[in-house]
Amino acid sequence: MSSFHPPWIGPDKARVWILIVLLVGGLFVCLLYIPVATCSANDDAGVCAAPVEPPELPGLNTIGTAMWRSCPCNSSTTIRDSTNARTLSNTVFADGDVPPTPELRGLSALSISMLQFVLNDISGPAWDGTYYEVPVPPGDPFFSTPSNISVPDWVTAADGQGCPNPIMATNTPYIDLSNIYGVNPTRLAQQLRTGRGGQMLMDAQNANLLPYEAVGSPFLMADPRDGYTADLVALHTLMVRNHNAWAARVLNIHGDWTDDQIFWKARQLNVAEWQHMLFHEWLPALLGSLAPTPRSSLTAYNPALVPAVRVEVAAVVGPAFVDTFTPAAYGTLSWSSQHGVVTAATLIQNEETIATMLVRIIKAPALAFDARVINARRNLYNGTTPEDLVVYHLQRSRVLRVPDWAATYTCFGTIPIAGDPRDAYQGFLQEAIYPGTSMGLTGGSLLGGEMGRLRDADPFFYSFKRKEIGQIFWNDVIRGSMRGILLRNANIPFNEIGGGNVFFVSA
Repeated sequence: MSSFHPPWIGPDKARVWILIVLLVGGLFVCLLYIPVATCSANDDAGVCAAPVEPPELPGLNTIGTAMWRSCPCNSSTTIRDSTNARTLSNTVFADGDVPPTPELRGLSALSISMLQFVLNDISGPAWDGTYYEVPVPPGDPFFSTPSNISVPDWVTAADGQGCPNPIMATNTPYIDLSNIYGVNPTRLAQQLRTGRGGQMLMDAQNANLLPYEAVGSPFLMADPRDGYTADLVALHTLMVRNHNAWAARVLNIHGDWTDDQIFWKARQLNVAEWQHMLFHEWLPALLGSLAPTPRSSLTAYNPALVPAVRVEVAAVVGPAFVDTFTPAAYGTLSWSSQHGVVTAATLIQNEETIATMLVRIIKAPALAFDARVINARRNLYNGTTPEDLVVYHLQRSRVLRVPDWAATYTCFGTIPIAGDPRDAYQGFLQEAIYPGTSMGLTGGSLLGGEMGRLRDADPFFYSFKRKEIGQIFWNDVIRGSMRGILLRNANIPFNEIGGGNVFFVSA
């Protein structure tokens, strides 16, 4: 029996059959795989990664809860009897720059600006408008009497044992740039976004600057604390620009996505790149041997960990380190000066000044780790009101009943000590520098442990979300560095940044 064949092929044209089979099979393969092959955001399963975050901010359930107190508080019903905070600031914390020491390992001022920026992200305290007044002692070398230094009193709640609960949080404790995105979805949608292409709002006259308001807060920011000093304004601007750069890339790949979809994907990628850079670059620079080991596992999230910031870190360790490390390079762009109010806004509301400030803190060395704080942080005026950030941090820790250095060291240190009445703020700064890092063992270990715990307590942390991020985007995230973020977004020539780690001052 002869085989069947269409009359137009004939019995001896088998090669035509083969050609037909190949064409049909090829067409099927194309229809099946071309959409995936042309998608630049494939995840590990080969499916285009869609934005998975809902139109609300992760971690909102952590807002309004108290920060975590690790050590027993000073249960006295009055503020601990100690030296007047301004007197202590004038004596132990004598003004003047101290040159960097070899133990500092060449840290740049940028590494310290980053520490303050991160503290603003993870430890937003609630404030109800009340102050605690610290008298300026007679004969003060800078402020005339009978002035008082008004310290904003962070909102706390009584715990029934003579101690306030730790500070009430207004930011998420997660390392998630909540200081630029905020925690209010309505405000984010209506005030901080353009509503087009997933972009965050920038100035109408210059798309590289933050929106400026002549009345009220100088900049339209989710967290106004980022507007207090010019270095923080510059970093805030940089990371908003980085969001918009990610949004433009997402739009280029997914032109059919809505503004919401593009925005949430860009936010996910901006935060992921930031988190990667912090743990692989900044923390090893700042903490050296005390830095937490970077995570790469997708299963490292630990729901048993406390997703809250320690009050000892928010009110004592972090501020103390920022105060002592900050160099005089910040002085001319401080938010206030002894010559009257000179806001960061008026000095940094142009693109060149943003770049200048970033270059300045990249090239300026951090000061020595000691108990001295520069004039631009100790002797300020906000209008006619004297300010002293050392007084702020000393007095806040007293109001919050942080115990003295002996009790604090016994709580966190390896060997109990007794009979040391210094404030914990002072004790952390006067601790001997630990080899392989840039600060004392107790303070450095506490800060490093805090960052590692907040990372592992965060279900949204980037290393747990590789599949949702998408493989191609993931490759960009793990190549992220602060140097790369600066080169993409800061309009700074390559030779001004150099080829090394920007958290160290190049030789």
